[in-house]
Amino acid sequence: QDADFALFRYSDVLLMKAKETGFDGPDGTAVGIINQIRERAGATDYVAVDFNAGFYKYPANPADTNAITDNDKFMDALFKERRLELAFENQRLFDLIRAGKAVSALQENFAKEYDLHYSDYKPQPSLEDLQNNVTKDHLLLPIPQREIDANTTITIQQNPGY
Repeated sequence: QDADFALFRYSDVLLMKAKETGFDGPDGTAVGIINQIRERAGATDYVAVDFNAGFYKYPANPADTNAITDNDKFMDALFKERRLELAFENQRLFDLIRAGKAVSALQENFAKEYDLHYSDYKPQPSLEDLQNNVTKDHLLLPIPQREIDANTTITIQQNPGY
């Protein structure tokens, strides 16, 4: 019986290390880790053409407009890399929640997919109703009542919104 399966991918571990290292400059360790993953995936050095038209490593020169020059750009690049590297591995929602962008991303997705997907529903829900149902409270699942009742050691509070 074959029971071997990956629990963590090496690239996931490297991206966790980059996040914990934190932004330390465009030529620092954290950006270097992201570039290591990009290089393994086939990215080449950026040579002053359209950065978005190809697949390049992030430039180390802080004067380059495509360089990662602050913590916000670093976090955006990190989560973008996680999205690319861990595609179809059910990590994206958790990354969006950690980044504080889940509600807006899900609402944008409803708007983008509304005409294509929800036109077949009878009765058709409104886009506004769908978007209003995406709240920070609904990003957490309810704690099962039997677990709350069975725990006699501590008092467990139900997650907000339930």
